[in-house]
Amino acid sequence: MRSRKLTISVSALFLTLVALGSLSLMLYGYSTYVGYSNPYSYVPTRPASSIAGMNMTGFANYTVMFVLDGVRTDSFWKLGKPAIAALGNWANYTNVECSHLLSVSLVGYALLSSGANSSESQVTSNEYDETFHADSLWNVTQRHTGTTACIGSDAWWTMFGPWMNYSIAFRSQYPGEQTLALNSTSGATPFEVTVPAYRDSLAADYAGTIVEQHRPTFMVVHFGETDEAAHTNGSLSASYETAIVNQDIYIGEVLAEYQTAGILDQTLVVVVADHGHVDNGGHGGTESEVLHIPLLLRGPGVNPGVYNTPTHQNAVAPTIAAVMGWEVPSDCSGTVLFSCLNFTPRQEAIYRINLASIRLAQAKARLAKMSYTGRYQDLLDEATHGLSWATDNFTASSFASAISNAVASESASTAVLRVSWNAKTAEEVAGNTIVISIIVVVMASAVIFLFYRSRASVKTTLRGEKRFLAVTAFSVTIYFACFGLATLLTGQHFSGSYFPDSLSQLAQFLGSIFIATLIAFIPAEIMVFAMAAYFSRGNQAGNSIVRWTAVTLVAIAVVYLSAIAFFVTRSGLGLPWYAPDVVEALVYFYIVISELAFVIFALVSFLGGLGVNRLRIARRAGSPTA
Repeated sequence: MRSRKLTISVSALFLTLVALGSLSLMLYGYSTYVGYSNPYSYVPTRPASSIAGMNMTGFANYTVMFVLDGVRTDSFWKLGKPAIAALGNWANYTNVECSHLLSVSLVGYALLSSGANSSESQVTSNEYDETFHADSLWNVTQRHTGTTACIGSDAWWTMFGPWMNYSIAFRSQYPGEQTLALNSTSGATPFEVTVPAYRDSLAADYAGTIVEQHRPTFMVVHFGETDEAAHTNGSLSASYETAIVNQDIYIGEVLAEYQTAGILDQTLVVVVADHGHVDNGGHGGTESEVLHIPLLLRGPGVNPGVYNTPTHQNAVAPTIAAVMGWEVPSDCSGTVLFSCLNFTPRQEAIYRINLASIRLAQAKARLAKMSYTGRYQDLLDEATHGLSWATDNFTASSFASAISNAVASESASTAVLRVSWNAKTAEEVAGNTIVISIIVVVMASAVIFLFYRSRASVKTTLRGEKRFLAVTAFSVTIYFACFGLATLLTGQHFSGSYFPDSLSQLAQFLGSIFIATLIAFIPAEIMVFAMAAYFSRGNQAGNSIVRWTAVTLVAIAVVYLSAIAFFVTRSGLGLPWYAPDVVEALVYFYIVISELAFVIFALVSFLGGLGVNRLRIARRAGSPTA
């Protein structure tokens, strides 16, 4: 009896500590997702890069960028778009991807505005609610004494409001739903307007009015009905396709205002999306239909045609800057889409040098933060010399050589960014491995010490209970086999596209994990209990059943801990700064939450078992209570 009580107490204490640890890991891991931080980001690298003194004259005097929220490439192109087609002369990029880290709206807005990768700008989720820190087209426009405007989600205002001259920011873009619109004009106090029922047509009307009255140099028109339709009904639904068709109409209406104002021929028009959607609605992951987005450009300096070269969303901002004759935003991670621009060798040389200088500044900033300045000095010297030679060639009007040297310089700086990232990642993984190894060694030493102190009794116990060891191992195997099957049956997706973005979805997400865990727990518990009872018939049957049930539950918890240790070794306690996407982090969260569910079930099982045992003892003693 005393041995059984000790077994139960120790096992319950262990499982309680595991439960508390799992809860802490879950909460901390979620904070790394919401508050992603890259301590080695080169943002910001200002003072801004410059092309002053190079006598660059832009092709366009105005830019309007239409952002179609949540529009995937295949859906966009299978539908007729008469308004866009009527304009003609489009450069169509057919293989464009958005951020892999997390393909969500605010990440797209940041990338389209700055060209800075999400790991650098640190805008990685829709929970971002700060002023944008990286250099962007909004800053660049005002540095060149231009005016800016934005019509769309209030997230644009949150991030770029300080650089907006005219803005209509909607709190919600759900079709037909009442919302508030923040009307802001620089120099005036913003005021709110109640919108009885939001429609993208309303955003188009506001955009047309701003063009008519102010002719902004750079304007973003953001349509949101497509995203809401996909979330509600899926991206294969009629409502989603109708929203895309309507957005084509609205684009035509806004551009008609540019035509009426007599400035359409001076305007660069960009049609792009922030992300796509999976079939049943959702985004954030790395599915092809989520990552691939349409990109169309039209205007002065743009060569029409179809371009199949793999392209990233981070190329939009630097290309807009180049067409406008401005310097590329200093924190840009992407490149100019030279393939579609009607540049002379001299103009191309200007932007090749601009990009090389940006990349060199970024490489220096990254190495300084990583304390690697001396480690890659050879590559830095190569980039520095290449940039210097490119500048000299440009001054001597040897533009082909200037382009070649600038490309080589940028390549060397890019190599610095890549190898330093990989080296720091390996360094941190090695550090995690050392910490986990120390913990494992300490725990193993404690077990060995206890085994040594009681080796005689342990040997005697094991000699007589080999069958129970086999039962335990078999039950643990049964548990994880059932857990894997239940994970499949509950339709679990390890993708950001299925990450819960509401309380109801969060409850459903957690519920599916608890159900999968319970499906695994019940047969494993029945298995060990029944087999232990069978093999330990006699007076000590109760003690044996309790002891080996406890051993089985603890063994399962240890397997969970081993899996968590594996992920922590690779990726830290959640979403690390070096994560290429969120897949591994989601698997880690799934295991942590499942372990929490498991230990809750185990502790309930213990308490239930104790209650039944107390009742059985009370009945034997002839007492109505325990």
